[in-house]
Amino acid sequence: MKRKREAEEPTDNKKKKGTVDESEETSSSSSSSPSSPSPSPPSPKTIAKNIKSREKSLKFWKKMTTISPTTTFRMFEGTKVEGVVRVVDGKVERLGVEELKTGYYSYNSAFLRGSDILYCCVEGEIEVEE
Repeated sequence: MKRKREAEEPTDNKKKKGTVDESEETSSSSSSSPSSPSPSPPSPKTIAKNIKSREKSLKFWKKMTTISPTTTFRMFEGTKVEGVVRVVDGKVERLGVEELKTGYYSYNSAFLRGSDILYCCVEGEIEVEE
């Protein structure tokens, strides 16, 4: 009865099918990150657009807290609430709202998570300086 040898040394420089080179095995197991190419940095034009968009967003929320209109928020899962925006953090992760009215309760003040807000509606126009 003959036994097959598991990993034979190739006689020439070509690698046989089904064998693994030790140098490949150690290099692939030692690297913890995938070998995908790293993303290229954004272009200066894209950076300028992002800055302009961010500034416009901050000006909008500043105006909202200054004029304090009654605002209707459509929340995640379809909940609709209404209140007056008084304060917003820089990342728009939390909005401080007064006179908050939900379908069941009213609150003097509360915080809304920015990630739960799908959109907000304000009667009239909010003009933001360019």
